[in-house]
Amino acid sequence: MKRLILSLLTVLLIEVSSAQTLTKNYVDAWISATFPGAEIDDEVVYVLNGHVIPIDSLSFLLSKYQTQDLTGINYIDRTTISNAILCIPPTGVVILQTKGTQSKKLIKEYFGEAKRKYQQPPVIVTADIAPKSGEPVLIVNGKQIFRKEAYNMIQNIKLNKIIGINIINRPVAKSIYGENAPNGLIVITTY
Repeated sequence: MKRLILSLLTVLLIEVSSAQTLTKNYVDAWISATFPGAEIDDEVVYVLNGHVIPIDSLSFLLSKYQTQDLTGINYIDRTTISNAILCIPPTGVVILQTKGTQSKKLIKEYFGEAKRKYQQPPVIVTADIAPKSGEPVLIVNGKQIFRKEAYNMIQNIKLNKIIGINIINRPVAKSIYGENAPNGLIVITTY
């Protein structure tokens, strides 16, 4: 019994110690790596779960979360066409979303959109030929899914298991995400 309790405590300690606290540096590094040309400076506005966060309390608020709690992250700059809604801000906007903040209705809508973006791969797939595809890069629970597996993966995900979905409909870094990076990124987090 003592060994069992000791083993459980060891596993718990390892899991807790491997969790990384969410920091501004982590967010900024992800944005800089994912969006080529992103300008992260002192003027960037951070929005966490729909609320603009003053820069002096950002570190404190982010420290309440672990990196795996982050289900949505995006960067909008003045060159993004959708900024017309934001009246072309003078700087960039970092949008962060954590587990449990997306409504079931929004998850269902985004998941439907994500499923429509992937098509069943051809029966014959050769290693030499990578067919051009308009499909975005798919990441499920932090793991990038290869193109030929993306269709089956997304078809097998149960809607009620999704706790967050992030759809980025613009190019991301090809050096990180590969050939389909110009088609955007879909990040799905499940239980």
